Amino acid sequence: MKNAKVIFSSDRTATYFFCLPLTSIIWKKYIGFDPVCFLAGSEGEWLSDPLTKFVLDKTKEAGAEIHFLGHVDQIGDGTLCQVSRAYGGCLEVEDDEYLLTSDADMWPLNRQWFRQGANDKLLHLFYANAYGHEKYPMYYVGAAAKQWRDIMSVQ
Repeated sequence: MKNAKVIFSSDRTATYFFCLPLTSIIWKKYIGFDPVCFLAGSEGEWLSDPLTKFVLDKTKEAGAEIHFLGHVDQIGDGTLCQVSRAYGGCLEVEDDEYLLTSDADMWPLNRQWFRQGANDKLLHLFYANAYGHEKYPMYYVGAAAKQWRDIMSVQ
């Protein structure tokens, strides 16, 4: 696998944002994926509170690429965060760069697990059996950026 990024997101709910620095460190140092974090709200909102500012600063120190999503009328920030991960193909990355969705509060434990067969399939659904194949979770879905762009119909 040439380059790989893991995409996770958070709003300003402490249950999730608290994990961002450690999640970034684990993915970067132990798994070898570059962390990308989509955050609901503006940078100003995150910087205005001492706790979220601290978490934001430590997440940046851990090497995460940060993108602020703002807010979308009539869509909750939690929903925005969940859906935003599927739009990783909108990042300025090469078509063949591997993008994997994850959750801010899920820590990977095995480097090889996330490196298996990354080049031999168009799309990977890790843990696809979570709901008996009736639906699929939005975490641990991976594909090349070009594939994400095709799936989501974005350039």
